Amino acid sequence: MNKRTLVLPEVYTNINIWWALSVVKKMYELDNNNFEYIIKNWTYTYWKDSIQWLWNIWDTLIVKIARYFVKNISSVPLFFYTIYVLVFKFFTIRKIKINNYNHVISHDIFISLIIIIFYKWIKVTNIYHGQGSLYYEHTKLLWYKQSFLLKKLLNLIEYVVYNNCYLIWFPSNWACEALLNTNTNLIKIIDKRKKDIKILYNSIDTNLLPVVNVEIEKNIIKDWYNFVSIWAVNDAKWIDKIPQFLSNLKNNWIKFKWILIWRPGDKKNDLENNIINTGIQDYVYWYDKWLNKSEIYSLLSKTDFYIMFHRYSIFDLATLESMFFWNIPILSNIWGNKEVIVDNNWLLIDENNISNIDWFINFIKKNDIKKLKEINKHVIINHFSNENFIKNYLNL
Repeated sequence: MNKRTLVLPEVYTNINIWWALSVVKKMYELDNNNFEYIIKNWTYTYWKDSIQWLWNIWDTLIVKIARYFVKNISSVPLFFYTIYVLVFKFFTIRKIKINNYNHVISHDIFISLIIIIFYKWIKVTNIYHGQGSLYYEHTKLLWYKQSFLLKKLLNLIEYVVYNNCYLIWFPSNWACEALLNTNTNLIKIIDKRKKDIKILYNSIDTNLLPVVNVEIEKNIIKDWYNFVSIWAVNDAKWIDKIPQFLSNLKNNWIKFKWILIWRPGDKKNDLENNIINTGIQDYVYWYDKWLNKSEIYSLLSKTDFYIMFHRYSIFDLATLESMFFWNIPILSNIWGNKEVIVDNNWLLIDENNISNIDWFINFIKKNDIKKLKEINKHVIINHFSNENFIKNYLNL
């Protein structure tokens, strides 16, 4: 029987705008849709409906009660839920006849663990997309209560996977650093296995044709500076800082329009209040419906600045998309953003320097905006192209 490579990204059908921008989904799309010569040699699958029922009931009363319990009382139920996930995914991968493959590229650390334990003869390349360790993600980013039991379990999963997988891939250097900073027990393993580690910088689908969304694009104002943000409004973003930055532009008589394509989240009210309190509501256009990628690309091709302030980010795919369509990114000065800077055609903002608008005024006076846009496009072509992405993927 012909042994082949199986790629197992974890993406879902019926996605919303948040998932539409996810690195994992984009990897699947690039692999599966744009490179026919790859498809001839690899086999692909993904979780079409395997946990769709969980996704659909996430906002029901029972799950809301469970989430409240985990966040405010105890994280012990997460221990048992993790066990359930492992069992569930074990039976899921059995359905795809995994014995037909000798190499699996897994975007899911739980799947990697199952294959390592139960299918020892299969080589596993693990790609990790977290903002830190599994335990850090649960307790610091999802705000679940700390639990000794949960920490031991999640740290053990990471230890087994990184100690035994065939290759270790990350979407950026900072993704690796973030993991080690939040689970120091992995430092020795990663240091020992440096030759097995690859940084798999992702790219964008440049073959997708833009489609105009008249409702949105009629808000672009010619001869003004048009800013655009595309995000889920959650704690990962410094949503309170962008209105403050833009209000400083307004106070200096700089004409702008901010087009905000957003997915409401737990910081929705803060964002709305900050826009009103800074007095920029007449300069902002809100759009909170699902927007497909073709419409996003059309919008990006007509704006000037892509503005996104992160509290943390290992690699922002939307930034690359905005650059390809001639936007100048204005980003918070954090590692995940700095890592994709190739030329000095970006603006990185420190949190304590948000009120000093002189640097921005000097920037737009001293630079040819059109030229900077062209530089950004070529940065993507030369450093984050589909071809580079596939070359990294192929060089196993």
